Amino acid sequence: MSGLGEYWIPLSGEEVNLVPLAARHELELVEAARERDTYRYTIVPDGPSETREYIAGLLDEARAGQCAPYAIEHSGILVGCTRLMSPRWFSSSPVPDVVEIGGTWLAESVQRSSVNSATKWTLLRYCFEEVGIGRVEFKTDLRNERSRRALARLGAHEEGVLRRAHPSLVRGEEGRARDSVMFSLLATEWPLSRESSKVR
Repeated sequence: MSGLGEYWIPLSGEEVNLVPLAARHELELVEAARERDTYRYTIVPDGPSETREYIAGLLDEARAGQCAPYAIEHSGILVGCTRLMSPRWFSSSPVPDVVEIGGTWLAESVQRSSVNSATKWTLLRYCFEEVGIGRVEFKTDLRNERSRRALARLGAHEEGVLRRAHPSLVRGEEGRARDSVMFSLLATEWPLSRESSKVR
């Protein structure tokens, strides 16, 4: 059980490429994040210093096997980040039984487009069809209606609210707890979700 490191590879979809995050992506991500002046429920780095620290922190987690962070490339430009994270095992398989897709943020110019769905579907295809993971989880702030609608459109099942279970990621709410809504998609549900999706 070596964590997510061995699964951290470049991934390609029809609309996006997911590029393993690296220090060299700093300037492009600074530009992508600069567009973000609204929509506050996830961590989006602000400026070169925060972006450098953000990347360094994720790379530390990646080296520890706790996440596989990606820069999202659309039309040849980096437009945000996402990651596989929080692997869990309860079987003897070297493949994680459960992973979470999270930490996703996008430049304002591609919000309300198909980029978010394309990103999620690229990761889901990889998890279910190539790695053989049994369950993929998502969690979002209870107040994040847009994210909840997007996850429902993916075919993810809403499982309930975990009250005061995670730290708020809203700026100015550091140290406060939030209510999180949990979603999941199972490997057995993936074929139907894949076929019903307009994103291939």
